[in-house]
Formats: sequence, structure tokens, C-alpha cells
Amino acid sequence: AGLGWALAPRYELDPIAVRVLDTNHMGRYWLALTLAVALLVGGTTLATRMHQDSPRSHLLRGQQAIEAEAWDEAAIELQQALAQDPSLGDAVTYFYLGLAHSYLEQPQSAAQAYESALEQDPNHTPSLWNLAITNLDLARYAQARDQFERYAEIYPAGLVETQPYLDELTRLGY
Repeated sequence: AGLGWALAPRYELDPIAVRVLDTNHMGRYWLALTLAVALLVGGTTLATRMHQDSPRSHLLRGQQAIEAEAWDEAAIELQQALAQDPSLGDAVTYFYLGLAHSYLEQPQSAAQAYESALEQDPNHTPSLWNLAITNLDLARYAQARDQFERYAEIYPAGLVETQPYLDELTRLGY
């Protein structure tokens, strides 16, 4: 409204020349345009900075880092997103956080992320499989056996994949 007011012509009738004149001064045009551009640039900058640290921005950057296999960046961004907004924590997000920790050779953190994924979706087979493998690495053999069995139960075709692990766990007494 202010920009319209500043740029609107101001007509007056010149009784001598019998014509209509615009009495709005050019200085008013430039001042109004300069202020409008400054507000636009300032507002855009402010909105960009505010959005840059939003949970969804961290989640998006985490997903992009996963695609680029930048595991350390992925872990940091996903953790920040989940810390700022825990409602973003679905099974897939926790799975990818676990995957990032696995690639970073942080099995404890990976196991926690896979467990969180399974809390969101108990039938999320990628998380179940990776948790079983991670628990093997952590020498949690009884838990690994339970997870391999659950995996085969949910995904019967997975019995072919799990059987060698189950046979080895049986040989170890688990």
C-alpha cells in the first residue's frame, strides 16, 4: 500500500494551460523503490537464514549427504534434525542415521539408531537386518540371533541370507 501511495501520480489541473499535470516528484519514486528493494532483500536474507537452521533443512542436508556418501556430514545433519524436531524421526530417518554410524565405525551409535527405527516400525526389515549384523560386531550374540530369526519371520525369503549366521551362532552356543 505504501509503495502504491508513493508511486501513484498526483494530478492537478493547470487552469492556465488547461491541462492535467502530475505533481508527484521523481525523488519520491526513487526513495520508494529504494526502500522496497531494501525490504525485499532484507526479508529474503532473514528468511533464508531462519530456514537454514530449521529441522527440515538439516534433514534435507542429511539426505543429500547420504546420497553423496558423506557419512560424517549425514550423521551430524540427521542428529541435528532429530534433536530440533523429534517428530521427524521415522523408521527411515533412523535407519539412515544408523547406516551413517555404521560406515563411521560407531557400532554403539548405529545400534541405537536401528533400535529407534524399530521402535517406529517393528517390521522395518533393513533396520532389523543391520541391527543383527551390528550386534554380531558388538558380540551381542543372543540379541543378534533373535533379530535374525525375527528378520526371517517377517521376510521368509530372507531365511537364505540368515541361515549361515544362525548356523554360526548355533555353533557358538547361542
